[in-house]
Amino acid sequence: MTNRVWGFVSNPFTIGIYLALATLCAFFGSAATGIPAYVLMAVGFLLVIFVDPPKRLGKLRAQRRRSGGDRNVYRR
Repeated sequence: MTNRVWGFVSNPFTIGIYLALATLCAFFGSAATGIPAYVLMAVGFLLVIFVDPPKRLGKLRAQRRRSGGDRNVYRR
């Protein structure tokens, strides 16, 4: 189950889901702050494009896999 979730969130084709979440956050942020939604949507879009969540999550997964083997080993 965990591998499927990691595979889904780090898939390059899920960028649309991240853009949809950024748009949803823009609408809620607009309602709360009064800043126009189109401004917040542009900011959210640029953040998603520049941050690239699938790539970062893929790197995090690879890093956890490398360090996961010796996590429970006691060293002196």
